[in-house]
Formats: sequence, structure tokens, C-alpha cells
Amino acid sequence: MKVRRHYALAYEVAIADGNIDDDELARIKAGLENISLKLSQSSDELFQVIEEHIQNSVSFHDFVEDINSNFNKEQKLAFSQQIIWAKQYEITCLKLMKKD
Repeated sequence: MKVRRHYALAYEVAIADGNIDDDELARIKAGLENISLKLSQSSDELFQVIEEHIQNSVSFHDFVEDINSNFNKEQKLAFSQQIIWAKQYEITCLKLMKKD
């Protein structure tokens, strides 16, 4: 459900600073009210689904913030290369396993 994802993203951005103001929340809920007419769910149900999704999702913000705060440029490049090589190795292993 693409439209619901847009509102989930808007909600996640709104709460990213740890505080959502009434105007932000009202705009998100008004948008959900508009699409609830096309769906078989109320805007409150849609909002509850979004909140549950946000609570169960993984945010990389803290991870990236730690890297940016604690790594210099060379360390960031080395770390990125390590991740890329590990991912490539994983993909290669999976391809070999599929062949068997």
C-alpha cells in the first residue's frame, strides 16, 4: 500500500526529533482521513498500523550518526569497503548454493 507508506514516512520524519507538534499530526491524520474513504479501514486504524510499523522498524540514524561522529574519512571508506566485500561474498555464496 504505497499511499500508506508515504504517511508512515511523513510520521517517522515528524517524530525524528523526539517531538511531533499538533500541526504535523493533524496534517498526517487529515491525509489518512482522505485515503480512508477509498479503503476499508478508518483513519484511526490506518494511523495505528503506521505507529506499529514505526515501532517495529529499524532505524539506521543512530548507527550512521555514530559512524559520522567517531570515524575519520579513511575509517569510513575502509568500513564501507568491508561492508561491500562482505555483501559481495554473501551473494557469491548464495549463487553457488543455488547451483547445487
